[in-house]
Amino acid sequence: IDDDQLPPAERETFGRFARELGIAGLPPAQAVQRVMQHLAGYTYSLWREAPPPAGVTPLADFMTRTKSGHCEYFAASAVLLLRAAGIPARYATGYAVMEHSALEGAYVVRARHAHAWTRAWVDGRWIDLDPTPPDWFGEESSRLAPAWEKVADFLRWAAYRWSQREEL
Repeated sequence: IDDDQLPPAERETFGRFARELGIAGLPPAQAVQRVMQHLAGYTYSLWREAPPPAGVTPLADFMTRTKSGHCEYFAASAVLLLRAAGIPARYATGYAVMEHSALEGAYVVRARHAHAWTRAWVDGRWIDLDPTPPDWFGEESSRLAPAWEKVADFLRWAAYRWSQREEL
């Protein structure tokens, strides 16, 4: 699928939302702002309460009923809303670098820091957008970080420092 195409299963839902939000025909920067404002009313969650109803895609269920999900739902929905408005958009994945270690004076990237966001073609260049509510990082840290993480981090740091000592 190209950067401006909607998957057939999502066309109806995202086309309707694009019309309701009035984003088709807006300058891309304004359409982006409107999409971000709309998704700001949704909540972050690591869990789905129930599967989508029969015949409804998970993304359509996110947009219309649950209005709650993790970063993949937010990023994919923003991509499809922008595409429905005629703005090329891409789904991007990687890691969010947000946790700083005072021990090392550096940032730590863990598996749970995996993240998805949106890229949109605005004013002749690709820009990054993160429609996921900003509390996602704290939510994932509080729910997914093991209780012993700080002790394990210290022990790994101490072992590394020990391995780097100079022989006398």
